Amino acid sequence: MPEPRWIYLSALLYLTNITTCSAIADAFDCASHDRLTRMLQGTWSGHTLLNLALRMLFTVAGGYLILDDTVVDKPYARLLGEAAWVWSSKQKKVVFGVSMVVLVWTDGHVRIPLAFRLWQKAGPRNSTWPWSY
Repeated sequence: MPEPRWIYLSALLYLTNITTCSAIADAFDCASHDRLTRMLQGTWSGHTLLNLALRMLFTVAGGYLILDDTVVDKPYARLLGEAAWVWSSKQKKVVFGVSMVVLVWTDGHVRIPLAFRLWQKAGPRNSTWPWSY
C-alpha cells in the first residue's frame, strides 16, 4: 500500500478539484480518509512534503531546478530588520534592500516556486536544507 503522504501529494498535484481527505480516498482505492487525516495531524514536517514533491516532479516530468538570488530595493525601510546594504547586480551598485534566494522547478514551460529564504549578511554561515517556505 502506498504511503499516505505520497497519495496526498499525488492528489494535490494532479487532481486540482479535490480538496478533502474523503474525496482523495474516493479517488484512490488504496487510501482511506482516516489514514490521510491521521497523517496530516501527525508530527511530519513540510520539509518531508517538499522532498516528496521534488521526487515526484523529477520522476514524472523531469525538468530542472533553478536557484536564483534577487535584491528587492527598500531605500526607505530603515527599520526593516531583514534589510541591509547589499550589492545589486541590476543597478551595479550597493543598495539598501532585502536579498532573497529562490528555488524554482521548471520543465521549460511551467515554473513552480518551491522555496525561498531571505539572505542576511550577519545570518548563519551554514544553512540547512530544506529552506523556509
